[in-house]
Amino acid sequence: MNILEIAQIIFYFTVSFAVIVVGVLVTIIAVQVIWFIVATKRLVNGLHKESVEVYRKVDRFLQSMASLAFFSKFFPKGRSKKEPKL
Repeated sequence: MNILEIAQIIFYFTVSFAVIVVGVLVTIIAVQVIWFIVATKRLVNGLHKESVEVYRKVDRFLQSMASLAFFSKFFPKGRSKKEPKL
C-alpha cells in the first residue's frame, strides 16, 4: 500500500468518527431540549393552578368584605356590569 491509500483510509475513519460524535451530540441536545420543554410546561401548569387559587381566594375575600356594613358602600351588590356608573 502506498501512502495515499493509507491517508485515505485514515481520513475515512476520522470522518466516520466525527459523524458519529456529531450524531451523539445532536441526540443529547435534543433530549435536553425535550426535558426543558417538559419542565417549562410543568412550571406553567403549576403557575396557572396557583393563579386560579389566588383568584378564588381574592374573590371570596372581596365577597366577604362586601357583606360588611362599612364596605357595602364601596361594593354595591345590585349593579350589573353592563350598567354605567352614575
